[in-house]
Amino acid sequence: MDAGGLQKVARATIAGEQPANSARRVARAKKRILVDVVEVLVPAFVLPFARSPAPKTLGDLWHNAALGGPHAAFLVPCGQLRDANHPMEVGVVAGEPEDRPRVPAVGLRDGVFDAHAEVAIDANRLQAMVSAGGVAAWGDDEGDEEEDGEELGEVVEEDGELPELDVELTDEADWAVSGVKADPMHVMDRILRVMPKNHGALALFSRRFSQAMMLYNLKDALAAKAVAAKLWPNTPRVEILFRRSRWPHKRVRRFIPAPDILAKRIESVFAEFEHIVDASTGSLLFTPNALKAYRAVLKLAKSGPVSDDPATPLYSLLAFDKDTLPLWLCSRGTNANEGGVHQKLVKNFLSMKGASPELVHLALLEWVHRNNVRAASRNRGAPFPGHYDTWLVDGLCRLEEDLYGAAFRLRRGSARTTTRFPPFVAAWCRWRRA
Repeated sequence: MDAGGLQKVARATIAGEQPANSARRVARAKKRILVDVVEVLVPAFVLPFARSPAPKTLGDLWHNAALGGPHAAFLVPCGQLRDANHPMEVGVVAGEPEDRPRVPAVGLRDGVFDAHAEVAIDANRLQAMVSAGGVAAWGDDEGDEEEDGEELGEVVEEDGELPELDVELTDEADWAVSGVKADPMHVMDRILRVMPKNHGALALFSRRFSQAMMLYNLKDALAAKAVAAKLWPNTPRVEILFRRSRWPHKRVRRFIPAPDILAKRIESVFAEFEHIVDASTGSLLFTPNALKAYRAVLKLAKSGPVSDDPATPLYSLLAFDKDTLPLWLCSRGTNANEGGVHQKLVKNFLSMKGASPELVHLALLEWVHRNNVRAASRNRGAPFPGHYDTWLVDGLCRLEEDLYGAAFRLRRGSARTTTRFPPFVAAWCRWRRA
């Protein structure tokens, strides 16, 4: 580009060998770049750092190279370079975010993999593992992630009241009419939160319960298994299923089976752990409150709201990892809200003790806006503008429309709309302490 950034003067590539900086001073960053000329667009353009007797214009530089002289190359300020692949340079309108159609958890020829049946544990072996203290090692050894759900609440004392289990609508017809589905994480939490947290079998029960709740896509599972064998050659597949469960869960689609199948699978997990005694305390894993919660969850599962609707696809392809495995975005449940939103709200705003309601309100609005921008970029493929100033995005879109006739970038990210609203009156409400 010329010095004003208004006109293209040449097409060039960055030279492989750049001139050394002057020994008299140390430059923090390069301000001049040596480029090789590929095509001259404005022959009369004066070279920025030309010195006699070297050519002073692009036309002279190109002419000398054509006659057998030195290769056409010159120094140019970094501020005058433009990326040739930029949408504005190639004239391609970005348009809407990339389309991410939803796909079913299991295709017609994908097959089904049962992680719960992959590992069979009889009661005697399980009790021996608990007595030896080996079950605690089957907990997840991966760090916390944003997509994880909220932490389990504290255990309820046996002489206390059982928390509300929200199972009033247990009639199958009522659930079908409402169209509401139960969140699987909260369904599991109804049992886990009333179990003794110091019990040696709790971690393994949580993992087995999750495996019983969901079946895996066989095609995705086999592809993940092949890659996992290369990444962790000394780790058995069983340990990957239990201790690195988040890694396959991002790459393998899952589904919750029909109510009759789901109820039997939940009952099988209960049968495995019903009589397991903790080695140190001698207490059962299924306390009276846990038994009551288990019966409520089993009744809920038989009613149908926990199972997935076969006609509703829940997965969309987010991206591919470095091993070319698909990373799936699942719209089942509220885990992303629990870990990605609610936990951060609690962590950030509980520290604002003593702040005024106005400050907390404005900070909350700013945080929600930034989180929505990041979520749109990640989940919907909308281009990230690099900042969170909506009005600046609008100004850029107007400038692009004036210069190019259309907004090339961030069309979905703009808050601007052609919809005209009637005038309205906005007012501030102020309250006083009594």
